[in-house]
Order: sequence, then C-alpha cells, then structure tokens
Amino acid sequence: MQDTYETNRLLINRFALTDVTDVADMFEDQELNLMSGLRLPETRPEKLMGLTMLVKTQNSLIYILRNKESGNAVGLVVFYRMYLLNYVYSEFECEIGFVLSRDSWQQGLMSEALRQLISAYFEETDFVGIYAGAHSDNVRSQALLKRMGFQAKKVPRYLSEDQFDEQLEYFYLSESMLND
Repeated sequence: MQDTYETNRLLINRFALTDVTDVADMFEDQELNLMSGLRLPETRPEKLMGLTMLVKTQNSLIYILRNKESGNAVGLVVFYRMYLLNYVYSEFECEIGFVLSRDSWQQGLMSEALRQLISAYFEETDFVGIYAGAHSDNVRSQALLKRMGFQAKKVPRYLSEDQFDEQLEYFYLSESMLND
C-alpha cells in the first residue's frame, strides 16, 4: 500500500518514528488505550518504547490519521496479518483495528479514513477479506463497522483462536461485499 493518502479532512500516513510522541499523547487517555486493544503501558517512557516497537513491526500496516487543518494526530488504523492454525500468515485475510481520539468522535473522521484505506487495501493487495473486532460494549465501533459494510461473523476454524479475544464481537468484510 502507499505511504500517504488524503481525504477531505485527513492526512493519512504510514506510522513512523516521528509520530511516536504524538500518538503517545493521544494514548494518555487510559480508557482509549484499553478500548484500542493495544494496551500500551501506563508510564510515558514505556508507552514511547512500545510505540517505537510498533513502528518497527514487519507484519502490520499502520497508518496515523492527522487532521488536515491542525496537523494534530487524531487516530490510528492498523491492518494486522492473521495466523492460520499452523501459525503461518494468511495470504488472503487480515484483521483491521482502529482508534480515534475522544475529541474527534462523532465527526465522521473514522468513516472517512476507513473508506479510503479499505478501498485502497483491496485495490492494492491480494487480500480478499478483512476481520474486525469490537468490544461488545463498544456500540460506536460496531455501528461504524456495519455502516462500512462489515457483517457479524464467527471466527472460522482455519484461523488460530489464540489471536481472538472472547470479549470482542467479530465482523467480516470481503472485497465482493464492498462492491455490492
């Protein structure tokens, strides 16, 4: 995928070392940290170290969302490679995760970002399906996934159960569903 995308209100760039401090600031909101699933450490030095390691992750595509007007970091979108039962990466399906700073909620920014990135993901890769998990009490994320065309789905048996959290509701979007 490309390193940079642009929407009406967002600049979307591959997450880089220069972004670590801005993202750490966003994750000072501990509730947001927990809801994101990243579960970064609470202390600032450990959080910075965790985010630095995240930048260097080889098997994920991580994008930082910045408000075009202010330049402030407002969110992250991550495409994770998924494991099959034998711990080999799936060549056809991935998992998407996303988080948006609390002061950017209810503005349609994540919808804008996901429309751009999911469309690009299907156009620019060989992947045919995307899984997404949302905490059962996170109705906003579940509603967003449904608006994006994701459908509730149980995790298939050919994927390793170790990577799935029982507290999450899972959704699936295929390239063909996106084009319907």
